[in-house]
Amino acid sequence: MSFNILDAVKGHLTPDLISKASSFLGENDSAVGKAISGILPSVLGGLISKSTSGTAGADEVFNMAKESHSSGLLGGIGNIFSDGGGLLNKGAGMLKNIFGHKADGIIDAIAGFAGIKKSSATSLMSMAAPAALSTLGKHATDSGMNAGGLMNLLNSQKSSIISMLPGGLSSLAGMLGIGKISDTVSSLSNGGKKAVSAATNYAEDTARKTGGGMKWLLPLLIGAGVIFGGWYFWKGCNKKDATVGGTGVDTTVVVNPNGTDATTTIAMPAVTLDSISGLISYDLGKEIEFSLPDGVKFMAAERGFESQLLGFIKDGTIDTVNKSANWFNMFDVQFITGGNEYTGKAEAQLKNCGAILKAYPAVKIKLGGYTDNSGSAEANTKISQQRADRVKADLIKMGATADQIAEAVGYGPQFPVCEANDTKECMARNRRVACKVAVK
Repeated sequence: MSFNILDAVKGHLTPDLISKASSFLGENDSAVGKAISGILPSVLGGLISKSTSGTAGADEVFNMAKESHSSGLLGGIGNIFSDGGGLLNKGAGMLKNIFGHKADGIIDAIAGFAGIKKSSATSLMSMAAPAALSTLGKHATDSGMNAGGLMNLLNSQKSSIISMLPGGLSSLAGMLGIGKISDTVSSLSNGGKKAVSAATNYAEDTARKTGGGMKWLLPLLIGAGVIFGGWYFWKGCNKKDATVGGTGVDTTVVVNPNGTDATTTIAMPAVTLDSISGLISYDLGKEIEFSLPDGVKFMAAERGFESQLLGFIKDGTIDTVNKSANWFNMFDVQFITGGNEYTGKAEAQLKNCGAILKAYPAVKIKLGGYTDNSGSAEANTKISQQRADRVKADLIKMGATADQIAEAVGYGPQFPVCEANDTKECMARNRRVACKVAVK
């Protein structure tokens, strides 16, 4: 069974600890339980947002998690309200690192939602932060994960964590930087919906049988049903991430053609496929610093999209005959299945692309959005157009001019880079956005 972050953290917040928190803070058990139901996904959502904001963010989350685990914070969580405030103070510092200036707004929202004092919400979040980071640190240590692996783990469970936000706190998803909450249950298969319904009935029955002392668990158990329904939908719970493909292995593929069936031979980089989210991480070498003519600097993979685009702008020749030429895959611009919500890594890559276009104002590009071959071609073409349009709009926000985006077209399942289109890896490669240099 795949590691479930929220369940693992929740396991350390026992009914006894909740009772101690209620007594210490002068709040009733049900209000504290209600607050916890919003705090856990909020803290994990903050860690997702920070870890996917770039290499520095991923490293910081990883280091905080490893340090929390190695210092034994989790072992002292049961005495957090009787240790003189030492662990609570550490937790408060973690909140500042995780949320920055957003911390006050998030705490206010939690306090208002649960009907507790702001100071109580702060203490509860200061309890949850070290619990979450220590749990992640232990899992990373036990699994031999590096910062990138932990980031991928967090990001793979983003949708499940968002779905755990109670209805009264759904707006926090935007504040946390992890997107708008979607109607997770409505997107599930019939089997997934049945799993949610069964879990909900079980949660309600458990709350009735155990009395008021366990009512705080009700929203968490119901949310766990949503997670299980999501697992049922994706069918990836018992599968480990796999590294597939091979850098340097020549493979004949169709490379982003526009109106042609021309092929070329390229080296397809190895990828790590996340079996739950369907997102992939490409093996594109170490991160290096790039400097632009206007003095802007950024970090990106040495063989990644930014490197390819800059190399072509400086030394490439536009092929006016072969319509499949001059295209570059935006490797990190990947979307959550079924919509146009993308990951933090995608935002970072678009920011870099916007900076490149701003530094080279004569350059004009064309964008292409693509999907795999699952579902109807009509629906796929529509969603690929929405994704291409979003990338265009965001590039303009990030420094490009409207004139520099000559065109943004959604091609749906047409022109796959992996022609077989019959494996999860192959389909993941085909779900992409690409950039063609039209004028330089």
